[in-house]
Amino acid sequence: MAELLRLYVERFNRQDWDGVRALTSADARLRVADCFAGRLADSPYFVEYERGSVPWRMAPGELAFIAGQVAVDRSGVSVGVGDLAAQTNQVFANIGDILKDLGSHFEQVVQLTTYLTGADGIPAFMSAREALFPKLFPGGKYPPNTLLVIDRLVKPEFMLEIEAIARVPG
Repeated sequence: MAELLRLYVERFNRQDWDGVRALTSADARLRVADCFAGRLADSPYFVEYERGSVPWRMAPGELAFIAGQVAVDRSGVSVGVGDLAAQTNQVFANIGDILKDLGSHFEQVVQLTTYLTGADGIPAFMSAREALFPKLFPGGKYPPNTLLVIDRLVKPEFMLEIEAIARVPG
C-alpha cells in the first residue's frame, strides 16, 4: 500500500510523500483522493446508505476518480432487480451523467473496474457491454476493464458495481 501511495504522489505531483506516507490501508483510498481532489456533492447518484460513494475529481485537465456506481435511479431506487442487463445499463447511465457533470464523456475514460456478484453473470454482463460500448465509445477505442467476481455488494439486489477513472478536459 505504501508503494501505491508513493506512486500516486509521484504521478500526480500534488502533495509531498511525507503528507501521505502514514496512511493505513483501511482509509488510504479515501485519504489519497482527499489529498488530490475536491468533492462533487451535487450528483443525484449517491444513495443514503453509502455516504462514501462520492466521486472525487481533480482540476480540469487531470483525472476524475469516480467511485463505484450501482443500479439506482435519481431518487435512489434500485433498478433492474434480478436483471443484470438492466443493472448494467443503469450503472453506465449513472457514470455517463457524472461524466457530463464533470464536463467529460465516455471517450475520456481511461480505466473501468467492474465488480460482478457471481461468475454466472459474466455472459449477461459481456452481452450488455457489447450492446452499450459502441454507443458510449463511438471512436471504437474502449478503456481497459478489470472484471472481478465477488461474493456480494452492499445490498443483495445489486449484481454489479463499476468504478471509472476519466480525464477531465482542461
